[in-house]
Amino acid sequence: MVLEVFFNKSISNYYEIDDTITLILTEDIDNLRFIKSKMEQINEILIASCDERNINQIKQLFDYNKKLIVNSDCVSHQMLLKLKEMFGNNFYVKSKYNEHEDVLVDEYLKTIDKLFKMKEYIEHYSLSPLERLIYIYDMVKERIYKTSSVSNSCSRDLTKVLNEEEIVCEGYSNIMTSLANFLGLNTFVKIYHNLEKTDGHATVGVYLNDLKYDIHGVFECDPTWDRKRSIEDNDFINNYSWCMEKVTTSERTKEMKLITEPDLIRKQITKKKRTLVSHFTSSPQTALIYLLAKTIFKMKNLHLKLPQETIGGSIAKLSPVHTLL
Repeated sequence: MVLEVFFNKSISNYYEIDDTITLILTEDIDNLRFIKSKMEQINEILIASCDERNINQIKQLFDYNKKLIVNSDCVSHQMLLKLKEMFGNNFYVKSKYNEHEDVLVDEYLKTIDKLFKMKEYIEHYSLSPLERLIYIYDMVKERIYKTSSVSNSCSRDLTKVLNEEEIVCEGYSNIMTSLANFLGLNTFVKIYHNLEKTDGHATVGVYLNDLKYDIHGVFECDPTWDRKRSIEDNDFINNYSWCMEKVTTSERTKEMKLITEPDLIRKQITKKKRTLVSHFTSSPQTALIYLLAKTIFKMKNLHLKLPQETIGGSIAKLSPVHTLL
């Protein structure tokens, strides 16, 4: 059974649903004595919200010697650092990017540090929202799809896929979404369910507001379907068939074909092959402008004529930032 605790709410409450006891406490309730009788049934304690006013109450929860989990989506990073300082690496962190397995606080903080370094690196270029999105897309799709025989978390959860080779669609989406949100973009992991089978798919939903290119709206990105297929695949960098796709188009395709081999879908929908030269013959600025223009023209259903000196590759090739993954 799980005890879920919310601190500092406007009213107090207590209820049980299935295997979860939910305890809601106001700021002026400073002890947990009235749930002591339930502790023998409790296996895990989830702190769903708290701040520094609740240190003494949290210490009481640690004293029960149960598995203790802190929800990072509702508890500040500074508070996590404070708890780590007081209680060491003795509690777990729950995150929307680690849906399959909670990780110890040390491991979670290393994940955040890695994202922060990538964020700082990308911010160095002073890119617009669309430019940042394409930068991240290119970084993520360079990973080669590989399933895990160990557990779902190994190929899906952010902490695992940033440190291991295994990665599937949910892993691609978690990296892209977490880094994009760190950079101020409004994104989320979008999950598709196949009711006829036991599988599904994950993509990235994006709300983009780019004043520089006058692009505003909701789009969908699928780095899994544009990914690098093998070590020998050098053409993947030109794959943008599923970058900034219209939501209705993406949903219609995936509902009809969920989940078939992406290569077959790409052949059905993408009728002309992109013929970009795979080496630079112009400046990095020209490379960026051409890539962005290519994306914008695709979104507006226009055709972009290739210049005589065409450059290929992506914004990610302008720097070694992808090696951070």
